[in-house]
Amino acid sequence: PAGINQAIAELNADGTAGNAQQILVISDGTSNGNPSAAAAAALAAGYNVNSVAFPGANISTMQGIATAGGGTFVNFSNNPQDIVNIFSGAGGGVLVGVSKVEITDPDGVTYEATVDAVGNFKAQGYNLKLGNNGWTALATFTDGTTATASWNLIGTANGTNPVPIPPSMLLMASGLVALGVARRRRKAA
Repeated sequence: PAGINQAIAELNADGTAGNAQQILVISDGTSNGNPSAAAAAALAAGYNVNSVAFPGANISTMQGIATAGGGTFVNFSNNPQDIVNIFSGAGGGVLVGVSKVEITDPDGVTYEATVDAVGNFKAQGYNLKLGNNGWTALATFTDGTTATASWNLIGTANGTNPVPIPPSMLLMASGLVALGVARRRRKAA
């Protein structure tokens, strides 16, 4: 239940309105609480909870999570090779349900990227230009929904300037500086 509750908190903080909200529980089914109740609460909050059982898992618990969470149960407990097959694409389809990804490069050229069995994709090679180089990816899922993401890389002359630190890293760095200042104040007092 703690993992499901943590996933809800993360999705509430970072989820995008209008997108399908999915939680995937991969576990042995051993629990100190009631994961089915947590899954039902997640479903009531608008999140489907799916579960995957690996060899040695408590199957009834894992099925109960998916049932209560309005999700799908995948049972890998009987044949470990099934795990390899689903991630390699040999198990019929892809685990995450990505049907295609279209990339638009900084020049406005759009092409379909190759997608692996777990939905990872790679942009084609591109020579960065000086300044901003923005890409957009449009993922289409097997249920017909889509998601878009954009990213920017800044090209510099002769690599003299580093790529800017992502904002989350800046926040973490400022938090560490504040922590260091607070520790120095405590030691001085």
